Amino acid sequence: MTVEDPSEEFDKLRDINDFKILRPDFEKTGIKINTESLMRAERGRIKRVPTSVLLPTTTLKEIRKNRKIAARQFARQVEMFLLANVAQTRRASGGQSLTTLKVQGARAADEELRKYYWWRILLKQRILKKNKDLLVQLDMEERLSRIEDSARGQED
Repeated sequence: MTVEDPSEEFDKLRDINDFKILRPDFEKTGIKINTESLMRAERGRIKRVPTSVLLPTTTLKEIRKNRKIAARQFARQVEMFLLANVAQTRRASGGQSLTTLKVQGARAADEELRKYYWWRILLKQRILKKNKDLLVQLDMEERLSRIEDSARGQED
């Protein structure tokens, strides 16, 4: 039972320690975003994130079960690992244009850009699930803005 929410510093410490434990499992099993199968995806707003196409969900569930880690914390670790495997120059923090990313998205010729695009989609999906009750009360434009702000904060 959680008595109070952990501080941001504690979250970072837990993330670092969990990442040290899980990274070898992710590397050994070859966890990565499968961008090839979705290169021909239609443009427009994604209604449903094809998580099971993008990631080896069965393998991830097995790792999570073996390590006995909470689903939300595990999702954060997977996100950290996937981001660590995207070239720094292809991230917003490395100077990548988010406008270019939105325009090219799943169809980008550069695999690193596609990985980053789908990583951001997966991250936003988690943010939306976690904050659904609050976000549903906002109009669509404000909702998208809040999710985008939160995604930028998570990447840092």
